[in-house]
Amino acid sequence: MRGCGVPVVARVSGPSIGHTAALLGLHATIHATKMRIHTMHIEKTEIIATLRSRGLHARADWVDRELPRLVDTYKNDSLLRTLDIDPAAMSPVEVASQQG
Repeated sequence: MRGCGVPVVARVSGPSIGHTAALLGLHATIHATKMRIHTMHIEKTEIIATLRSRGLHARADWVDRELPRLVDTYKNDSLLRTLDIDPAAMSPVEVASQQG
């Protein structure tokens, strides 16, 4: 019965498993590259000083308790934005020179 109002569903084939795996691998590579490019560390003491200069002593105390001495700006991007900390305004720290 044509015209009975039942929609015709066409089968659409998606990417093959191999193609999907390749895309996932590409995604992982892009993510790793972004990590290397965007990773920057800043001293926790600089964040604390900035917060204290704004009169945010409770937040500064929390940062002092919770964050490591060197703060990874990529991993902590959301937190730094919440604290209104601009990593670009801080002095970057070379992690390799601090680990020896």
